[in-house]
Amino acid sequence: MLGVFQDMAIGILDLIGEDAFFAGSPTPTKINIEHGVQLAGIGGDEAVYKGDMAVNRDVATVLSSLRPKAKDTFVQNGRTYRLEFLVEDNGVTRRFAIMEV
Repeated sequence: MLGVFQDMAIGILDLIGEDAFFAGSPTPTKINIEHGVQLAGIGGDEAVYKGDMAVNRDVATVLSSLRPKAKDTFVQNGRTYRLEFLVEDNGVTRRFAIMEV
């Protein structure tokens, strides 16, 4: 069953992702960047209403098979990005807050 979800993730990133060179690899892969994603503190989405800090960050979705981790970099559209911290890991893709370097 995991193979089905991996195939789906690859298909989705093929549609919405853009070519990127991950961790210095000469072979491009697809990575999707979402701009201005709201990330809330402890307590999840409802934390915003409790006064916890919420920030807007850019978030990249990367295939888990690439074994991405914080501090890895990738180049997309001539810009270099660094993975800052893990936002979500569903076993097929990992989402990281990113920063342009």
